[in-house]
Amino acid sequence: MDKQIFLKIFKNIYLCKYIFRYVNEDYLYRFSVTAARYNNFSILQWLHNRKEKREDVSLKKGNDWIKRYREKAEIYIYSPMYWAIRNGNQQMLTWLHENRTEAVTYHCYKKSFSQDSEILRWLLVNRQKDIRKLNIVSIMAPLFDVNDHVNLEWVLKNMEFTMSELSRMETYLYPFLESASESVAIFEQHLSMKRPTSFNLSVEERQDVLRFLNKGRRNKSKAMNSAATEGNLTALKWLHQNKSGYRTSTLAMNGAAANGHFDCVIWLHSNRSEGCTLKSMNKAAGNGHSEIVKWLHSNRTEGCSRIAMNKAAENGHLEILIWLHEHRTEGFSARAINGASSNGHLSVLKWFHENINHNVMQGFSAKTMDKAIRNNHFEVVKWLHENRTEGCTEAGVELAAKLKDMSILWWLHKNMDIPFTEKVLRNGIKSHQRTKVKWLYENRSEFQTIESIKIIFEHLFNKDSSNNVQWMVENISFSKDRLESIKKELFSKYPNATNSIIVFENLLK
Repeated sequence: MDKQIFLKIFKNIYLCKYIFRYVNEDYLYRFSVTAARYNNFSILQWLHNRKEKREDVSLKKGNDWIKRYREKAEIYIYSPMYWAIRNGNQQMLTWLHENRTEAVTYHCYKKSFSQDSEILRWLLVNRQKDIRKLNIVSIMAPLFDVNDHVNLEWVLKNMEFTMSELSRMETYLYPFLESASESVAIFEQHLSMKRPTSFNLSVEERQDVLRFLNKGRRNKSKAMNSAATEGNLTALKWLHQNKSGYRTSTLAMNGAAANGHFDCVIWLHSNRSEGCTLKSMNKAAGNGHSEIVKWLHSNRTEGCSRIAMNKAAENGHLEILIWLHEHRTEGFSARAINGASSNGHLSVLKWFHENINHNVMQGFSAKTMDKAIRNNHFEVVKWLHENRTEGCTEAGVELAAKLKDMSILWWLHKNMDIPFTEKVLRNGIKSHQRTKVKWLYENRSEFQTIESIKIIFEHLFNKDSSNNVQWMVENISFSKDRLESIKKELFSKYPNATNSIIVFENLLK
């Protein structure tokens, strides 16, 4: 039916009453909603009276449909109550309150914020029982959403909330610090008056506290753990004193130690019982916090693992490495030496070489030089060659071919008797350095073969890189016979490389 025609009929009380005589009871509630939606108070009242009469008859007959329908009405989102609130119809709202049983749902309550304050306050006074069924976040959040600090102040004065409820709401305040600063300030002032203890926090410190509280909404230990990890001792103390339900875990001291927050480590040790794990010393050693490492050794019993020396070596913390070697018994693994080599810490490698009697598991290996090659630590490569006997693997040469700088690749060619695999050539091609490919072909006998020439040109034809095809033919001393021998196979394998085919054909004429 056309909407305008429907509305004309719906607004005519006589036509409506005639039609609704023949309407099934199941539809009466829906029509009540429609009446409220279009602000037709008289139809709403008439439908209500007709519904009451039918309910009486049904109940006398023992039918239970009305009970089920009432339950449905209770949870119906867009109820007559909702539309009365949305339309700001105080008369209809009062009548519904006095004559019907639908609850004020969250949707009803939230919609009242788009109306004047009188509707909201009427609900808070007259339907407080319904509203108190909502959790405090559902009650308060809409006020912060619109920064309605006037009504927020009224709610705080006229509704009783437990300290537990207020504390829970506090964990949701951080996202509103910018958009609803006035409302946040009012709430915080109200809460501070109820707290038995309070800190004199600056604005920045208070914002930090709210940020940590927000992090701990789903996992309370995350608030204090985060404060300790970030080294915010003020927030850590505040949470400890004002949030009795909050707790830390070993992550707190672990995080503080890892990030060098010595004051937080000491405070947690003195004021909390959760302690730490061996990760505290491991991470402190790896990140270069020597004072924390020494303090943990003297004041805690968790100790560390081989990871402590491994990470200290990997990150170049020689002082900590030596101290751990002299004061702890956990030792290290091959990762210590390989990690130091990978990151170019030559002083650490020299110390290991001079001071440690290596066994098979802990000693230098060919992988040690491979690690230095990967990250282009040329000085480390040369030192290892001059002072150690392990050399590198074929994989090390392949890694050198990937580097833009040819220094290590050239040095390996001159100084080490190690084969260059086909992957070296492929890596050289993929590095997009034509001079490297030229050098490999002209200086390594492994690549002066038909197969190697095919590898070079197949890569170029696959990408139809005609400019590189031309450069290779003109600048590398390929024999014409060899190029002729691969031409047919290249052209049939890469028929779509038209530009490369034309260039190659012309160069061979």
